[in-house]
Amino acid sequence: MQRIASFNHTFYSSIASKLAICMGIIMKAVYLKQPGNVCIKELKDIEWDSNKAFIRVKTAGICGSDIAAFKGTNPLVSYPRVIGHEIAGEIVHIPDGNHNLKVGDHVIVDPYLY
Repeated sequence: MQRIASFNHTFYSSIASKLAICMGIIMKAVYLKQPGNVCIKELKDIEWDSNKAFIRVKTAGICGSDIAAFKGTNPLVSYPRVIGHEIAGEIVHIPDGNHNLKVGDHVIVDPYLY
């Protein structure tokens, strides 16, 4: 099965929380239950939305904020949460009107753009 991710521009820290079963495609996320307790989890709480871009994730980075969340040292972090908001992949769906982007393009996701 193909793995893809849905990117929600309005809440970057929950990008991967939008990973789930979507149109029969299994999606997985790095799930942090509580500090020090991390696993790979299949999430099933998303519905297909043709108004969003979907990206087949090829790689995901873990940054300093993810490490702090894992260690429990960031007071702004709530649990449980999905970490890994630095992603790169290939567009598998893009809504109409997105200039210069098309299915098959290789992209990185900037979680700070709205």
